[in-house]
Amino acid sequence: RYAHRGCDKSMTARDEAEHHRLCDFREEPCPNCRKPQIHGQLKAHEQQCRQNSEEVTPCRYHEQGCAHTPFARDLEAHETKVCEFRPVPCEFKQCLEKPMAKDRPDHVQNCKYRPVDCRNKSSGCGDNMTFVEEQAHAQICEYRLVECRYFSTGCAVKICYNQAQEHARVCGYRKQQCEYVPLGCDQTDCYAQDLAKHELECRYRPVECDFKFRGCTTKPSFSEKDDHQAKCRFRFEFPRYWANSDEHNFQQMVLSRGLEPFEQMAQATYVSKPTRDRPCPVNKCADIPRGGCEHVLAGGDPGLPLGYVVRKVIRIEDSEKWVKYAEARETIKNTRGDGYGKWAASAEPGLLTSKVVEDHAEAFAPLDHGINEMYLMHGTNIRASLSVGHNGVNLRAAGTHRGSHAGEGFYMSESITKADEYASDDRGEVGAYYDDVYAVVVLRVTMGKMNYTENFDKEAAAVSMGANAAFDSLLCDRLKAVDTFREFVVYNPDQAYAEYVILYERQYRIPDFRAPGRLGMPEDFSFQVPVYWENCYKNTAKLCSETSMCAPPNTGLCRKTQECQQFFVRKEVDVHSPTFALLQHMVNASAQQGKGGGRSTKLIRAERIEASKLWQMYVERKLEIRKQAQRKPDRRCKPIAEVDGAKESGNVLTTAIMDAPGVSDSSISVTHLELGINEVLAFHGTSKDACENILEGGFQIHDASEHRSRFGKGAYLAEDVHKSLEYCVENDGCNIVLLCRVTCGEIYYTTRNTEEDATTTAQGLSMNCTIGNPRGEGPREIVVFEKDQLYPEFVLYLQGEAQSEFRL
Repeated sequence: RYAHRGCDKSMTARDEAEHHRLCDFREEPCPNCRKPQIHGQLKAHEQQCRQNSEEVTPCRYHEQGCAHTPFARDLEAHETKVCEFRPVPCEFKQCLEKPMAKDRPDHVQNCKYRPVDCRNKSSGCGDNMTFVEEQAHAQICEYRLVECRYFSTGCAVKICYNQAQEHARVCGYRKQQCEYVPLGCDQTDCYAQDLAKHELECRYRPVECDFKFRGCTTKPSFSEKDDHQAKCRFRFEFPRYWANSDEHNFQQMVLSRGLEPFEQMAQATYVSKPTRDRPCPVNKCADIPRGGCEHVLAGGDPGLPLGYVVRKVIRIEDSEKWVKYAEARETIKNTRGDGYGKWAASAEPGLLTSKVVEDHAEAFAPLDHGINEMYLMHGTNIRASLSVGHNGVNLRAAGTHRGSHAGEGFYMSESITKADEYASDDRGEVGAYYDDVYAVVVLRVTMGKMNYTENFDKEAAAVSMGANAAFDSLLCDRLKAVDTFREFVVYNPDQAYAEYVILYERQYRIPDFRAPGRLGMPEDFSFQVPVYWENCYKNTAKLCSETSMCAPPNTGLCRKTQECQQFFVRKEVDVHSPTFALLQHMVNASAQQGKGGGRSTKLIRAERIEASKLWQMYVERKLEIRKQAQRKPDRRCKPIAEVDGAKESGNVLTTAIMDAPGVSDSSISVTHLELGINEVLAFHGTSKDACENILEGGFQIHDASEHRSRFGKGAYLAEDVHKSLEYCVENDGCNIVLLCRVTCGEIYYTTRNTEEDATTTAQGLSMNCTIGNPRGEGPREIVVFEKDQLYPEFVLYLQGEAQSEFRL
């Protein structure tokens, strides 16, 4: 391999390695200078090298200041590695400078190309750059600190550039206008930090009315709050004994459970004095003289009623009319003050109603005697009295019965005897229902400044009428003048709030003359139309001249002929109303107490059905069953609880739920049921199409052979809503259940699991319905035989599940 250097030897391959190790032409480093030399020439080179290494040579950088003179053999190493004055490149690639080795650390430390962090690193910038780039970067860095744009208005905050806009948006030194400037505030240039405090105190800020809890949604400005509340229609508190006292928008007629206050009022205000205004009770006297006709005088036939038997009392709860009354009362108080009042408290003789009112705070709210507030009575036709609950006091009707001696006003009396002179039943009407049942309206009246007179005359009325009249009302003291009655007249309908309607019978000296009590006990008396219906005062027996013409629309009244009083109303029940709450309670409670196992069922919506034709058929059937019951010794049907053999717990669940303590009297109340003929509420599950057919034409009673039934032919209902849900067909996620009035009458009771001939057996025993209680364990089902024995009063839309416990 060293032939190029002059070696001409050849060898075998086996000797090649050994030859190369010893060949004179191989290279070896000089021990002095360490330069490679040919082995054959190495000794001569070593001698020469030793001579040269002992010479000294100045460093090439002596002009830069290096004073070192190394041996020749060390010069290269000195100049390249040791000399402090040798030039070395900067460690930063971008830098072209070559400082001396001794100056390199200072150069590196101060090199403009050295990497540095952004000066805004503490503010969040994480960028790296050369020193020469940092200044330019700092000028555009998003984390550089800048002054708030509102520095000139007082803000001393320095903020990162990228946060400056957000800071400016919330800076307390920015100028803003009060948000209530459109409402009248003049603060248009206010520091933001002061604005919150200002707006909390701004006199133009909207505030909630103190009567929000009663339903007021108005938000007046702070400066106008007092004025608003002084006029707010919700400032008036409703009587606490009202079923709707905690509501704010309602109109309802509620049956009063307690009759005692009104029985006492009838007794306390009875005066045995007739006047010429009392019609002849036997309709024989056309011209009635002063003091009444001969038939109402002492010893007459039948004479003056000896008293009045209270049958039912309706309380009228109407938020809008109460507010109007309270406003009229307040206006009189503010206008007149107390200087003209207290007549009612000091009258001689005393006001007849005062004692009863004071003794029964549970029925009559406290009166303001300072403005002559009192309770008075007004007699009228029974249907007109029922319409007062929906239509209020009607001055246009003044004088339609006996004349208006003191102008067009509303006439009232403190005596039921006087009010009774103007009361009339519906005798003589088509399908008369209220024969010998009369009504007086009990009103809460603010008489204010009364124009006192002893005789009715137009002049006295003239100064008591009109918005700017000198008086608020008229008091005609005929008691003082001719020893009859004091009469009270108001000319503003808002001064009188009709709070009660008392239905009563007259009690005569002659027992056989329309003897009271022939309709059974007071709790057995029922209305032709439920009083909580919009059309409660209608006579559902009055049809068009030709029955075929009568066609109430899907909702509303029949307008075919003037005399027709037919109607069909499908009224949505307000989900916030007590009625809706009670419906939900009945659904829940019937499931918990029945066989529903407490399964939850939610009431989504409810409708009340007012269908005059279906209702009239139901009423006529009730009357037949009532007559059947009145032929019995106790004039009643055997109660369901006694039929079931469990007097304490055998009543229908819905009746027990409504009659439980704490349950509010609303449109669904046990007081509306005729218990003497076993009238109850029960559930009937159905489909949407079948529901519409029932509402249009009533229930259909199919032959048992066509529809196999557990307890024979009839319409099936249940006291437990979950039993009714078994028969529902779901529609749009809801099940439709009808809550029906049911007149059970006389009951055939069976505990057999099935009894398909039960209807035949019951009818053979002159029974009106069957109650099936399988094995005595329930759930009980009510089976009525006639379609007019039940009326679909509510349509309930329910969400929930039912578990079938029985299948044929």
